[in-house]
Amino acid sequence: MSAVMRPSARNIAAIGVLLAWGASVAWLAVRSGTRTESALLRSEASLRLSPGDAWFQVMAGHAPLGIAGVTLDTLGSGYRVRETLTLDLPGISGVDRANRTTEFLMGPDLTLERIESQDGIVGFRRHLLVETDGTGWTTTLSRNGRVVARGTLAGSVPTSLALAPYRLALTGSLADDAERDLTTVSGWPVVAGEGSYRVARDTMVVFADSAMQVGTGSVWAAAHFDSAAARTVLVRSAGGPLIMQVSLRGSLVGLEYPLGIRWVRTDFDLIVRAAGPGTMATNLTTLVPDLPVVRPWTGSGHRADPADTVAAFLVTRRDGSRIGAERLELFAGEGIEYRRAAIDGAPSGDMLVLGPFRQERAPSTPPPQDPLIQESDPSVVAFADSFRTTTGTDFVRLSARLRRIRVDTAATAPIDAAGTLMAGHGRPDGLARLLVAVLHLHGWRARYVIGIAPIADTLFSHAWVEQWSPGDRQWVGIEPSTLEPTPAGMIRLATAGSSHPADMLPMVADVRFARTLTDTLPALEGTPQ
Repeated sequence: MSAVMRPSARNIAAIGVLLAWGASVAWLAVRSGTRTESALLRSEASLRLSPGDAWFQVMAGHAPLGIAGVTLDTLGSGYRVRETLTLDLPGISGVDRANRTTEFLMGPDLTLERIESQDGIVGFRRHLLVETDGTGWTTTLSRNGRVVARGTLAGSVPTSLALAPYRLALTGSLADDAERDLTTVSGWPVVAGEGSYRVARDTMVVFADSAMQVGTGSVWAAAHFDSAAARTVLVRSAGGPLIMQVSLRGSLVGLEYPLGIRWVRTDFDLIVRAAGPGTMATNLTTLVPDLPVVRPWTGSGHRADPADTVAAFLVTRRDGSRIGAERLELFAGEGIEYRRAAIDGAPSGDMLVLGPFRQERAPSTPPPQDPLIQESDPSVVAFADSFRTTTGTDFVRLSARLRRIRVDTAATAPIDAAGTLMAGHGRPDGLARLLVAVLHLHGWRARYVIGIAPIADTLFSHAWVEQWSPGDRQWVGIEPSTLEPTPAGMIRLATAGSSHPADMLPMVADVRFARTLTDTLPALEGTPQ
């Protein structure tokens, strides 16, 4: 008989350890597979987020316009992100100072609980408060300490552009070529809409971390540079496209409006404070010619022509250099095409082509939720009902009624639907929101949009309405004060925000548009990007 070999105590212990390790791995796999994103954020944020700040110099091309900062604070009940922005902008009689401070309060799982923002532009101060109660959120807009508009929406407040980088980092969404959709609060005043985030490439952000005084004057120059590894994230949101540079921990290390300003990482104490906002304001007076002139749209000088259904613009930086496909493609879609212009076989620049282009399918995402459209306000509901007929909407009477509401481009004019209706006048923003409310209440798909009309070297800022035409499968632009089609030269920049020139300038501070003849377009049809 052969002897039966029995396992030793050491072997039994080793087998037990292996079995326990396997069970632990299986348990972790099940736990991670069933853990909600909220639970993941709650645990990861507490481990990986720590207080800190980053400071930026705000540039338009080579022109310094101001400073910006982002600060993260940890609280006992969650987190707080504080954004500050100070710009020195060209005014009628010199340089005007514009500033904005916004605080985002969030819970331990980064759910947004409150937004408080206040800013100042020429002649008045604005205050925006967004609060949640678990079932909905309320937006209150004040001007010079007086409440001028209020709107309420159902549902929870989603994430914001300020918090999106942290969510992407903590959920592993900064991997190569990763794409993520997040319902995002964006624009000012804020709206909630679908936001698309796509990781484009790795990047290295180089920034000055110390300065030295040059000579005996007040001129300072960078003395030493540091660098930070980051990922470039291409963002499409209701507030317009952005390009973010985000560190692997989720902190913002760079930001760019594709056609406008850039936030360039720097050291606030050693660089910006040394230069001083006053120095930047003084220098700006010599840089005003490098900035576009932005004025409110009044409808003159650019009439709609029934035959003028397509417009094309060559788009460059203010100094004539290329903006590039990566940036301009962020505007493409839903009536805007990007094309690489080629004349006589040679590349000649980047082109945006605007027109009522037919889409393959209807939009899959709903229009952004804008509290200032105020569809549930009794006065707005009654106004919309007065144009309802047994067969649909009486657009003839609606047009006549809207023409009696005076377009007021003053910065203090109403910008919400109810306020515009009650006052009998309002900014284009207010008329556009009122028309969107009427169309929504009558069952039409419509959205509020802002943008510019380039005429010569002036950019006219405006707000109008786009209505979805199911039969034509395209968005149709409508001038809210007349119900006439918008001119083809109107370039949509965002589906949220303010059309006030001071609010629009950061979006278009480094762009030049040159309108081209549309009869050259057939030759370009084979080269859309």
